[in-house]
Amino acid sequence: MTSTSAGWPSTTSPVTWTPAAEAFFTAASWIVRAFNEAVYTIAPERGHAALPRERLIQLAGTAGVPDLKKFEADLDSAELKNAVAKDAQEAAGLGATGTPIFLVNDTPIVGAQPLATFERAIDDALKSARNR
Repeated sequence: MTSTSAGWPSTTSPVTWTPAAEAFFTAASWIVRAFNEAVYTIAPERGHAALPRERLIQLAGTAGVPDLKKFEADLDSAELKNAVAKDAQEAAGLGATGTPIFLVNDTPIVGAQPLATFERAIDDALKSARNR
C-alpha cells in the first residue's frame, strides 16, 4: 500500500481494517493533528497565515512528519493538487465558503447554527425517507 507523507493510504488501494491498520490510522491522525496545531499556532487572529513552501516544510518537521522528502514530493504532486481542487469544487457546490458546514443527507447547514436548525433538517430528512 502506498501512502502520502502524512501517512494516509493512497486511494488506489483498498484498506483492510485490521488492528495494524487501525494503529496506522491512529498514528497518521496524530501527525495530522500535530501539523494542524503547528499551523494554527502561527495563524493570525484574522485572515490566513503566510505559508510558502519553505514554511510548510518547516511546520511539517515541527509536527513530526516522518518523511519530509515525501512530504515535499506530495506538495508538488499533480494528483494530490487535483484531489484537493475536486474537494474544494464539491464543497463550493454545497455552498461551503468556510467552516463549519454540516450535511444532513444532501442538505448543507452552513455556519454555526442553533440546535433547532439541525433538528428541523433531520426531521425533514426523516419525513422525506418515510415518503419514498
